[in-house]
Amino acid sequence: MLWNQLYKEQTALCVLSTGTGKTEIFIEFLKKALTLKPELRAIILVNKINLLTQTARRIGTELTGNRVGVFYGKEKELSPITVACIQSIYKLTLDNLNLIILDETHNVDQNDGRYIDFIRNHPAAKLIAFTATPYRTASGPIYGAGKLFTKITYQKQLKEMIQAGFLVEPRMKRTEEQFDISQLRTRAGEFMSEDVSELVSDEKKVRAQVQDAIPRLRDRKSVVWACALISHAEDVKTALGEEGEDAVVLHSKMSEDERIAAQKEFETGLARHLVFVSIVSEGYDHPPIDAVVLMRPMKSPVLYVQTVGRGLRISEGKKDCLILDYGKVVETIGPLDNPKMNDKESRKKKQEPTLMKFCPACLEYVHRKEPQCPACSHVFFTREAPKLEKKAANVGDLVSWQPQKPKMMELSHVELEKYHSKSGNDCLRVTYYPKSIVGEYPVSEFFVWSNDYAQQRLFKRLGEMQVKLCADINEQAAQAIQTMPTMIEYEMDGKYPRVKRLFFL
Repeated sequence: MLWNQLYKEQTALCVLSTGTGKTEIFIEFLKKALTLKPELRAIILVNKINLLTQTARRIGTELTGNRVGVFYGKEKELSPITVACIQSIYKLTLDNLNLIILDETHNVDQNDGRYIDFIRNHPAAKLIAFTATPYRTASGPIYGAGKLFTKITYQKQLKEMIQAGFLVEPRMKRTEEQFDISQLRTRAGEFMSEDVSELVSDEKKVRAQVQDAIPRLRDRKSVVWACALISHAEDVKTALGEEGEDAVVLHSKMSEDERIAAQKEFETGLARHLVFVSIVSEGYDHPPIDAVVLMRPMKSPVLYVQTVGRGLRISEGKKDCLILDYGKVVETIGPLDNPKMNDKESRKKKQEPTLMKFCPACLEYVHRKEPQCPACSHVFFTREAPKLEKKAANVGDLVSWQPQKPKMMELSHVELEKYHSKSGNDCLRVTYYPKSIVGEYPVSEFFVWSNDYAQQRLFKRLGEMQVKLCADINEQAAQAIQTMPTMIEYEMDGKYPRVKRLFFL
């Protein structure tokens, strides 16, 4: 899909959850490109020096016979394949550059800055970009009309990756010692730093939070603590020491040797806790992390998703990741896969109620529509008595809410037709007709034709049934189904059915 996109356009955007193999994807992309164009010249841009040599080493191991250079600081080797730090290379204009691979694309200001200057200086180069968070705190989505990326070319949702076993499930817990964030002011979509600084400087409160967290973390082997300031991080480290816990701290004022030593102590298990400000929130890869403690308020969906993502990688013996929230982050921003945006358009709209609530019995965060806590089976008060036999899905309570109790239906046939929705969109409707005429009703799926993501889903569905794919909706609706499914699995999403799987003989 990425390959086909770059044939048609200059840019492609790939959205993958943290820990799902972005580096492996662009390594495979480079392999294919080098096969077709051995003289390829490519630049891989990373925004953190600690990722640069690590990335170059991994690429060099896979691309045997191809020289991989590193360009930053005093090490400035330009090779056909070069991993570079934008701060070092942005002023250069390179001859015959064919491909730019951009990691952590959400950091790019599309109107100004070093990244966009480098991209504009190489108009002939194709651009493929990767991120887990395709939005910026103040300006919203990084794709759309008039932007560098018109759409998301390829995406794997967090929920899908958890269910497939590529990531572990986050267990998100409210705490007893949360900060009171009601008086915090907002600027450019984030809490004002001076207000946050004053809030987290209360050493007594920080000590109470650490004391509250330690019993909850008793079964966790590798814990990271996300703090707001260097002084805040130092206070947390001190409080951990007072509780008899081994902890190290990482922040920007430490020397490189000090950071390496602290990181090694944490990763070898000599210290169970790693306390940081921002240096670990993006790009840090240590799969055994099984708990993330949010010690700071935040409104940035990027920072939230990236920070929690440090704990979602799979590792031997690791079943899930505990998220302890002392900054009311989950209530402020919402589910990991559907975080609340703070861009200008969102701020104009009427404030929506939070999507998350917490269980008063075990403090588990769940979607506000859940009638029963999936962790302890506590029943929430509702106007209608909930069905207690309902089982919570593995992932639905942790990210966006998803319906329960999948149903199976045998089919007589399937039909395609064009449908014009009440909102004015042309859709292709796929209707599945039941074999039984008693107690069963047709189930329909609607795919907006003009929406790229919906069209990708539609073409995937039609491909399952071996339907010829067309560029025109009327022509598409007239196509015959070559392989008819015999059964579907579906579930109710509110009032509407959602098809999960097709079954064929």
